[in-house]
Amino acid sequence: MAQQPRSQEKVDRILNTTLEMLASDPLQSVGTKSIAAQSGVSVGTIYRFFPNKEAIYYELYQRWLGQSLAALDQLIDNLQGDVTLEEFTDAFLQVMSDHELNANGYWHLRMAMGVSRKLIDLEAKHRMDVGRRIVLLQNTFGKLPHAQIAPQVMFLQNEITIACLFSLSQFAGNPNEDILKSLCKRLFLLIFDFDEWGMGI
Repeated sequence: MAQQPRSQEKVDRILNTTLEMLASDPLQSVGTKSIAAQSGVSVGTIYRFFPNKEAIYYELYQRWLGQSLAALDQLIDNLQGDVTLEEFTDAFLQVMSDHELNANGYWHLRMAMGVSRKLIDLEAKHRMDVGRRIVLLQNTFGKLPHAQIAPQVMFLQNEITIACLFSLSQFAGNPNEDILKSLCKRLFLLIFDFDEWGMGI
């Protein structure tokens, strides 16, 4: 990766341009030549830092993963003491649906994760890292599932969380965004309230 500020600026431009293209262009049209043209650098400059398009995706996904985990870690630090499930849900949605962190381009990037083994492995790691933090957050408001169903519940929570955040990214800035967010909150309250199910510890 880049060692000098000028080189880092080019890398950032390549990454940001790719993210913008993923948000607005068909996935198959995003290639090194089109990225170079839109970012204002040569194809050779791209290959100086990234051997192929998948390497750009990998770096973008690493960046998103780092930002997401940092946001969750900050949320865990902030939610200390007695926290209700509703307080957790409000705080979680506010942090994770932030328009920059939950940008549409990152979700299109996620759709492209199956193009190489490295990207698939990174996606699996992402799920595990996020899942562990969700368990830590659940500990703050004292609602955990029975151990015998915990793996299945974690999978369900992750899938519903992904669906909600993806939906919010599609309607960012839409007049009905707040309505959608309130529906997501109701789903979160449901999937995290194990006492309500009669399945809590």
